[in-house]
Amino acid sequence: MIRRFQWLRWANLREYGIPPFSGDFSVAVIHGYCLGMRLRAEKNKLKIEHSIIDGLRPVLERLLRDNAGIRSIIPGVIRQVRDAKGHPVIRITVPTTNGWKAIALSAGARQELFVSTTAGQDQLAAMIKAALDNG
Repeated sequence: MIRRFQWLRWANLREYGIPPFSGDFSVAVIHGYCLGMRLRAEKNKLKIEHSIIDGLRPVLERLLRDNAGIRSIIPGVIRQVRDAKGHPVIRITVPTTNGWKAIALSAGARQELFVSTTAGQDQLAAMIKAALDNG
């Protein structure tokens, strides 16, 4: 069991002979210390620093993979709700300074999504519908 956690910079990894990690979120354990790495996925466009509700991550990865017009997606706050059952549903709510805010519903929870894009609301809704249908 790991009892101590220490965050080291990438430069310190070379001291231990560990090559840079690739992929999504990686954890290395060195001499009882846990190192957290890479908090982004899908070519650094999906920030996965926090939790993502069940069933939503594959949809977001498809959305980013199939649409070059989306710069990034940042999942936000998760709240429990009663009416979020079944497959994921994403609704676009309000414009933000660099894109749109959306609400995702799935597995008894809702999560805010901040989508950075130049696409309009109708275009983004079509992109989301295609990503949801391809699952």
